[in-house]
Amino acid sequence: MPGHTPGSLGLQLRLPDGSTLVLSGDVAHIQDNISCCDGMPADSDTADTIESLKKLKLLRSQPNTTVRVNHDIDDWNRLRANGRQVV
Repeated sequence: MPGHTPGSLGLQLRLPDGSTLVLSGDVAHIQDNISCCDGMPADSDTADTIESLKKLKLLRSQPNTTVRVNHDIDDWNRLRANGRQVV
């Protein structure tokens, strides 16, 4: 997931139930970054960021695929049981 900072990575997991989970890394901070393919002022390479966001948008459109954005509060709330950290 190049663009935000040098060496940025994402992670795509194929889960035992056949679904796919994608962790966006830091290239997106909220889901709207992916929807709009809009980077952030601190991106080290805007063109790379936009390409990475386009990849995430394409992945998100695939059946049985979920893209989680590390800094998106709504994603965090969905991942936590009753708003608490899952351990």
